[in-house]
Amino acid sequence: MNSIRQGEGVFKRSNGIKYKGDFLNDQIDGFGVLEMPDGRIYEGNFKNGAQHGQGCLYKLSGSSIKGLWERGKFVGAN
Repeated sequence: MNSIRQGEGVFKRSNGIKYKGDFLNDQIDGFGVLEMPDGRIYEGNFKNGAQHGQGCLYKLSGSSIKGLWERGKFVGAN
């Protein structure tokens, strides 16, 4: 049995992180939704396990950060 995640899927970690979206070669890669234990939610593109490309980070306060992400860091609004 092959345990490498490929295509669309879901995972939950014991620390409260939840992810639903695309996988490539067992990495989060493509479009998905990442829910963090502190209540923040990132919806957008990923590459090699990090936010990369267009996406939006929603905060508990109701504010959000929308734009371009590279290697997990916000780099600018579009």
